[in-house]
Amino acid sequence: MSTPETWTRAEAESWAAVYASAHGGVLEDVKRDEALREQLRRWLELNDEERLVDGETGLGVELAPPATQTTWDTRGMPDDVVLSLKARGLLSVNTAAFDALRKSGGDGADLLDAERYRIRGERARAVKVVAE
Repeated sequence: MSTPETWTRAEAESWAAVYASAHGGVLEDVKRDEALREQLRRWLELNDEERLVDGETGLGVELAPPATQTTWDTRGMPDDVVLSLKARGLLSVNTAAFDALRKSGGDGADLLDAERYRIRGERARAVKVVAE
């Protein structure tokens, strides 16, 4: 395969069509895999099993340890501790919660002021499949 730097528009359109047609099949496969994974997880839990391995192929599945997330009670934390963590760059704002608060009418001066410190990162642009 040639590189994008050398493609003509016709070649690029051809590769776009190949990707888009394959992508649709991949999405269907992913959805089917997710449904099957959920059914297997339910079976394992219902039968109090951790692993299920096919005797002929040696392939199978096992339950992963439950995901855990550590949270911090910054509301109950003394201000000097919060400021110490802030000074070290260890605090961050939950952007989804902040945006939800603003959207629900939370427009206090402190929220408006905080908005000035939002840093929007540069990200690569995703390629999306289209059909015309």
